[in-house]
Amino acid sequence: ELWDQAPDAIMHLLRHARSSEAQQFALRVWRANPSFLDEAIADIPAGATLDMSNIWVKRPGTGEIRAESFKGLLGRTVRTAIAKDSQLSWSEIA
Repeated sequence: ELWDQAPDAIMHLLRHARSSEAQQFALRVWRANPSFLDEAIADIPAGATLDMSNIWVKRPGTGEIRAESFKGLLGRTVRTAIAKDSQLSWSEIA
């Protein structure tokens, strides 16, 4: 489906949807696509907190941390500095 090819659109819907139905739809699409993965969209210094301004879901899904873990990463801190556009790994997350 079209949604399966648009991780950025799904993340936008998750972040900005005003109805719980739209958020639930986006979450179902996200969970159904293990090829979406979490990646740094900005340089993240060691000790920083992960939030939607510094990580995002991107393709291809070759990284260690999959999209279904995204919400669980929000609010956690990183042990080491992470460069922009790097795939995240569990060893970097505190």
